Amino acid sequence: MLIASALYALHIPINQRVLYDMPPQTVTLYTLLAMSAITLPVLFFSDSSNILNIGAGLGPMIGLTLVTFFSRLTLFMGVKSIGGSETALIGLSELLVTMIFAQLWLGENLYPQQWLGACLLSISILLISFEKVPKKKRGAGGWLSWLSHPTLPTEISSQSRDQ
Repeated sequence: MLIASALYALHIPINQRVLYDMPPQTVTLYTLLAMSAITLPVLFFSDSSNILNIGAGLGPMIGLTLVTFFSRLTLFMGVKSIGGSETALIGLSELLVTMIFAQLWLGENLYPQQWLGACLLSISILLISFEKVPKKKRGAGGWLSWLSHPTLPTEISSQSRDQ
């Protein structure tokens, strides 16, 4: 779980670096292809006689595929347009959507502590709109410095003119 948490925390800055050069649609395609390739070993290491017998599971499978596609696409579009930190915070609203659908569609009921958590989560998401974007400072480097995007040639030429 700790490794999964660390990898999840790293995937936003890594995608922010990749999205500096690439459109979100392309990154979504590559991500979904990688996700599909990782699940392919299931065919090799399990009883695959029933895998192709989809039957009644076709609708939920298509729904899950579409939800995964649109969630990845909107994540990458958000990272590209507003940055990784803000996207990660807004991504917490996914929990609220899940809770709303659980109540409306599945008839789930929340305990008062869970409602309190939902309210706190909503407030934290709303507070993002009041946040001022700080000016980015160029760090000295470090072993994760490759995650920040490189200096543009126009920035380099303007810096050399100023000197």
